[in-house]
Amino acid sequence: MTRFFRGSLCIECSGDCERLLKNAALHNLSLWEVERTPELGLRFGCAVEDIYKLRTLAHRSGCSLRVVRKRGAPFFIHRVLRRPVLVVGLVLTLAVLWAMGSRVWNIRIDAPENVDIAAMETLLYQSGLRVGMPVRQVRAQLIRNAVMSQCDELAFLTVNVTGTTAKVQLYPREELLAPLPDTSPCDIVSGVTGIITDIRIKNGTSSLRKWQSIYEGDLIASADMVDQHGQLRQVHADAEIDVRTLYTRKCAVAKELFELVPTPNTKKRSYLVVGNRCIKLYLIESPGYKWYYSSVCRKTLSLKDGFDLPITLVTVTYTECEKREYTPDASQLEQMLSERMTAAFMLQRPDAALIDSSFTLLQSGGGYEGIMRFECSETTGIQIAR
Repeated sequence: MTRFFRGSLCIECSGDCERLLKNAALHNLSLWEVERTPELGLRFGCAVEDIYKLRTLAHRSGCSLRVVRKRGAPFFIHRVLRRPVLVVGLVLTLAVLWAMGSRVWNIRIDAPENVDIAAMETLLYQSGLRVGMPVRQVRAQLIRNAVMSQCDELAFLTVNVTGTTAKVQLYPREELLAPLPDTSPCDIVSGVTGIITDIRIKNGTSSLRKWQSIYEGDLIASADMVDQHGQLRQVHADAEIDVRTLYTRKCAVAKELFELVPTPNTKKRSYLVVGNRCIKLYLIESPGYKWYYSSVCRKTLSLKDGFDLPITLVTVTYTECEKREYTPDASQLEQMLSERMTAAFMLQRPDAALIDSSFTLLQSGGGYEGIMRFECSETTGIQIAR
């Protein structure tokens, strides 16, 4: 590979060839593929930069040299540059290959049989996934959010681009249990624990009172009712209650924390991206730093504005870091834990209306412990078949 990029020559030697070989060895010249010719001469290969020194040694040894063949990238490029039509054709071919390889030409949808593929293709088109669009403009997260906001039948979907094909995998929402018929007897039970703030009984019998405590699984309304004739009959209970609930969440943080401080030491690694192929310009995989930050810089080669070549130079810079002890400020730690615990709680209980919250930061021997209490208002009422 090195010979190809640097170029090589195939030379025929006539005369005192043995003396020439001896002088070449004394001057550390590399010769390869040495063989005899029918005229009792020698044929061998040498590097381009050694031809001038080799001619001097041949003159001293009483030999004559003749270049038979030139091989390698320098001679190939020189021959190609003398043919402008071929150069223009090569550039146009690379441009077409780049345009064909950097765009989405096929959209494959993997979905169950009960999903309407035509409607899904329309949703994907409206969400920004189109045939012929650049691969780098495909935003899987935005497409997923746009499609799922317009289709209640999907639980999740993924968009992955492989080559020029965009693969869309659909995961339908599992069918929920159908509500009980209005004529079937059922009871209503609570799904949370708290204090009742409001009761709405539409059908059934209930003995609950306002401001009464209720636990998860307790009966809200019974299907048993006594009619005006004193006979017991079962109905389809329908009721719901508003409950004031209280939740406690805890979080622990170590007292001895560490932070990474950048140092002046940096290393850079580059690679070329040609179309969809990556060509590494480095040999060692690991940067050699125990802790480091990395940053990426991309430069697309272009002949002029608006005409980019399908070649991108990517440079990754690794900055070495030192690990130092870090003592967190109590007020900052309290604010950070409070915000994160509140966000995590609202993800767990999206249907709960947050009324009040309180945060307490306790310091123990091994670190800090955050305790947060949430006071919420929730509506509950779960049907249980008789």
